[in-house]
Amino acid sequence: MSAPYQILQLWLEALSIQANMDYSLADEIQWNLGLSYNVTPHADAVDLYRGKLTVYATPVEGTECPFQSIVAVIAAAAHLSDALQEEQSQNALHVSLPIVLFSTLRGHISSATGSMPHGPYMLPVLSANDLVQLIHGAGEDGAAMLVGDEEE
Repeated sequence: MSAPYQILQLWLEALSIQANMDYSLADEIQWNLGLSYNVTPHADAVDLYRGKLTVYATPVEGTECPFQSIVAVIAAAAHLSDALQEEQSQNALHVSLPIVLFSTLRGHISSATGSMPHGPYMLPVLSANDLVQLIHGAGEDGAAMLVGDEEE
């Protein structure tokens, strides 16, 4: 028996991190975190979907951060069984899938920045509700922005 919802594959489409070589290890990092998420059905298979999450982080204007910018794009192929109700399908594609993508991306960014001069940077922990609200509270272009602080 196959699962009603499966992530078949995850992949990074892009990862760009620009270090700030002038960063002086300030106590507080202030950042802008932007998210964009979309789901598209496969052209030939009615039960396959592609979810794509773009995350971009930049320092709040006038503040110092160990990076000048981070842009990352992660995607996944997901299979939904036709046994799922519409509400379950929507939940899988618009709640569960972006949570998995964001969580996976946190590890990739931490690993990539770990070999940079100021050490690893971890994207903030977002609750499932916060992440979903950011994504679904996005503008017409699918982009949302969160501004916050991170204690080092």
